[in-house]
Amino acid sequence: MRGREDYLPNGLAKLDFLSYSARVGWDSPAAHNGAKRMSDLEQLQTTLVYLHATQAEFDRLNAKALKLKTDIRHSELKAMQIMNEMGLSYVGIAGLLAKIKSTTQYNVKDWQKLYALIKRDDAFELLHKRISSTAVRERFKHGGFVEGVEPVEVPSLVLTLDGSMGGAL
Repeated sequence: MRGREDYLPNGLAKLDFLSYSARVGWDSPAAHNGAKRMSDLEQLQTTLVYLHATQAEFDRLNAKALKLKTDIRHSELKAMQIMNEMGLSYVGIAGLLAKIKSTTQYNVKDWQKLYALIKRDDAFELLHKRISSTAVRERFKHGGFVEGVEPVEVPSLVLTLDGSMGGAL
């Protein structure tokens, strides 16, 4: 007869079995499904390890992209500064054409006046059609109600390294 240790997924065989069995719940009736349960656990382990590695790679690439985006913006500002100092609005150099262009952006200076206009003229198209999640969550949390809004549970998976397992998944 095979022992419980024989059903451990390959990558977890080196772990402390008592710690692992407590996590899996070997003493529960569902734990006695044998190979099927272990196959599911192996598939879950593979999926979680892949998810962890993918998240880590995404975070690494995201940090690199953020740095590159910052570098690009600094270089743009430096190039525009030099061009302005030289009195140039466009320049062709080293096979590149650089042109300073301007776009108009609109910043709210007085929210009270804007809100009054939106109410008076029914001009809600001036706003993005989304609500503040934080403000709504706080109202519901304290027993409040926001007319036209209902809470919806959205599942997510939180994945962290378990230090008691020696950092292995």
